[in-house]
Amino acid sequence: MHAEQGDPPLPFGLAFKDFVRANYPHRLFPALAIGLLDPCGRVEVNDDGRLHFRFPMTDYLAAYIERVAGIGRMIAAGSGARLLKTNDRGWEHGDAHPLGTCRIGDDPAKAPCDANGQLRGYPGLYVTDGASIPGGTGVNPALTIAANAERIADHLVHG
Repeated sequence: MHAEQGDPPLPFGLAFKDFVRANYPHRLFPALAIGLLDPCGRVEVNDDGRLHFRFPMTDYLAAYIERVAGIGRMIAAGSGARLLKTNDRGWEHGDAHPLGTCRIGDDPAKAPCDANGQLRGYPGLYVTDGASIPGGTGVNPALTIAANAERIADHLVHG
């Protein structure tokens, strides 16, 4: 799938950059799949104070990626194209919009923020970004994040 003549040896580095530059946009079509996955990701602060995102490969995630890759293979076969790997171990996975890391909700044991986005125990501190969204949306969450921020702002202004 990836080792055909002319493909870069790995999907990163200068060879890959040159391959993309030579083939995009006339021969290379990037695609992204968005779905609802296990809530297994974690955001941690490491010893030097930097955020570290962990999004482990679970059986559910591996099956999901294979289903999406299967659809991609069918589309590619029907159009005379082929799929390129997106990392050296297979298919890239991750989260462009980490959601729910400081979620809103009714249960203080599961949600650090109340329904208005205020962090419990810290009066006047509100979370309005994607961290406050309780979980995955299955679509690009940008508008959901914006709508929630506007809802919280309205509460701050009008009570």
